[in-house]
Amino acid sequence: MEKRIKLERRARKANQITELNLDNCRSASIVGLTDEYTALESLSLINVGLTTLKGFPKLPNLKKLELSDNRISNGLNYLTTSPKLQYLNLSGNKIKDLETLKPLEEFQKLAVLDLFNNDATQVENYREKIFKMLPSLTFLDGFDCNDEEVQSDGEDDEEGNDSDEAMSPPKKSHGAKKPDNNVVLQAIKSCIIDENAIRKSAREHGINDRTLSRYVKKTKDNFEDISKFKDEDLLEFIHGVGTRTPSNMVFSPAQEKDLVRYILKYVSHYYGLSINELKELAYQFARKLSIRYPPEWDNDCKAHRKWYRLFMQRHSELTLRTPEQTEMNRVKAFCKPNVDNFFENLSRLIDVHNFDGCSIYNMNESGFSTVPTKIGKVIALKGQLEAAERGTMVTLALTVCANGNTVPPFFLFPKKKMERTFLDNVSPGIAGFANDSGWMGQPEFVRYIRHFIKFVKPSKDRPVLLLMDNHVSHMSVEALDFADANGVHILSFPPHCSHRLQPLDVSVLGPMKTYYESQCSAWQNNNANKVLEIRHIAGLVCNALDFVLTPKIIKAGFAATGIVPFNPDIFTDADFVQTIAQNEEQVAFDAGITKDDQRRIVLNNTLDIGHGKEVLTSEISTPQSLSLMSLVTSSSSVLDEIDPLQVAVLKKPSNRERRPMQSAENRFVLKEKTAAKGAKKRATPGNTKHATPSRAAKRFKPTSPPSDEETDFCIICLKLLPQKLTAANSINCNVCKRPVHFKCSNMQASYFTCKSCESDVDDDDGE
Repeated sequence: MEKRIKLERRARKANQITELNLDNCRSASIVGLTDEYTALESLSLINVGLTTLKGFPKLPNLKKLELSDNRISNGLNYLTTSPKLQYLNLSGNKIKDLETLKPLEEFQKLAVLDLFNNDATQVENYREKIFKMLPSLTFLDGFDCNDEEVQSDGEDDEEGNDSDEAMSPPKKSHGAKKPDNNVVLQAIKSCIIDENAIRKSAREHGINDRTLSRYVKKTKDNFEDISKFKDEDLLEFIHGVGTRTPSNMVFSPAQEKDLVRYILKYVSHYYGLSINELKELAYQFARKLSIRYPPEWDNDCKAHRKWYRLFMQRHSELTLRTPEQTEMNRVKAFCKPNVDNFFENLSRLIDVHNFDGCSIYNMNESGFSTVPTKIGKVIALKGQLEAAERGTMVTLALTVCANGNTVPPFFLFPKKKMERTFLDNVSPGIAGFANDSGWMGQPEFVRYIRHFIKFVKPSKDRPVLLLMDNHVSHMSVEALDFADANGVHILSFPPHCSHRLQPLDVSVLGPMKTYYESQCSAWQNNNANKVLEIRHIAGLVCNALDFVLTPKIIKAGFAATGIVPFNPDIFTDADFVQTIAQNEEQVAFDAGITKDDQRRIVLNNTLDIGHGKEVLTSEISTPQSLSLMSLVTSSSSVLDEIDPLQVAVLKKPSNRERRPMQSAENRFVLKEKTAAKGAKKRATPGNTKHATPSRAAKRFKPTSPPSDEETDFCIICLKLLPQKLTAANSINCNVCKRPVHFKCSNMQASYFTCKSCESDVDDDDGE
């Protein structure tokens, strides 16, 4: 730095120097600059590498000081020896908080301050606090207190003709020529990619340094790495930023980015926005931000068609699609607590019985019709409706192993008697049975369990794990007892979660349906004038299975669901709709939310956008003149407020859903229900004709509130007990004999003791 100072002096005395440029002379501290420079008015130390201002000389006439692109983090009190300072540029330094700027309060004439690209600019209400701290300040980061952008008259600065004019605050440029977007793009790349100083890049490309600083700031806010984007995309962005209110853009690029993010959020939550809903959301968004929009929007309270068309053109990643039909129970039931509970049970079974890929099986049922589900278009008379045949459905119970092997399929035919022709052209080992409906029932499931054990050959010493859904047909005491006696452990998936957790649903059954339809089409082409009957279905299904049941596809299904290899974190928070809610279960219980309350909120009812409503200052401070950083924050909060997506809530937990299928409690309940049904059937007389009784006049008993003696409460949940207490719905404490709900007892043994009696027993033991 000392050598550079000697070169700049050019044999002049120190007290004769009025301007000194020491840019890019590397030094961590100020060296060679002394108090002798009493006439110095402008000092530039850009990109020097300063880490401290210690040793800054006393310069009584200094008015302009450039300290940008250094590593200064504190020590601004060393500048107070220059009381006439009017212009201070600290952009690109390491100033982290506003306390570091406190020494600047002593400058009574400081009019221009630049803190761009410092961490302190991220402080909440940063601009308001700086203007309040420095009353003499006129411009901060290139904008005045009203967020009006100004441009300096660069010619005076470069020529140095008038020092007083050079020290004055920047002037507004009326009618200034707008720089070419291609030149601006090259200057932005020079600053961001090549890491050159903003002032240096501005001089090289002939752009005002304030203008370039604004472009660089907004580019960094919207692009993490501009080297990954095409020049065409960047030029489109620069065009949008350079225009105050583009003719085809109501929102800024950052605000439109927030809109795109919310649209994709709805899609991930199974709530895609229609065109009208998007236009209504855009209208409310513009009203809430108090930005200028076409007056025609007020006629229908939504954006017009032209805005939607141009918006879709600017965001090519969006398109208009027809959504697939999805059952809402599946969307709501697939939540993190249910999935975590399933993997917890699975992990416990794997640890206890040492299950591996060769001993974990998955069974699922699917229907196959004599008429394929996907029917192509047919040629017919114009205006005439062609009806498709419904066909007959045959049920297939398919079982696969995590190591890629399979168990021979199990068919159920909708006939009273099983015929041998039903299993023509099938592989060896395939079993088939018939019943009236062709659906899996409890008796048929017992037969399936026997079929499964016949080929898998499990035992108590070599147990296996069978994963399947918890349909009522699988809840058979006989089947569970038989499976337990032969070393088959059954674990059910949470209700309505099989589309994400069941390997067969994930990787096998979808392609299998497609192959089956192609087999049906091939059969019909090869058998003209013949009807496809149920005796042909098993053979066609087996042909389709030959294409689908490969070890690669089966293993992929187990891996995608996190079962084998075991991965309980296979699903992220983005996969769950319920992650948008906080404390979902508690909210649902406290508010008593029902299914009807979980409907989607209509956009028009979410927000009162009356003209008399005031917008919160934390969301928006001034219309359209906000900096990009504040716009990004406020637009996100505003979209959260007018979000038309209702928070999803969990259902009340059910012990039936969380209970292991082969637990002692579950079997006890099933046996009680079976016995009750049998007793009811035996008590019903058969084929007994009774005379039809004559109708008597209705008598109404006076209603009176039940007394405390007649009403009994569950001492756990404090809700009313059923009027008729049975072993299936209640259980008594073995000490005080008070009844409680069976599902509230959460029995871990063959008897139940309430918490009150347990505490009494513990006190007695302590004594």
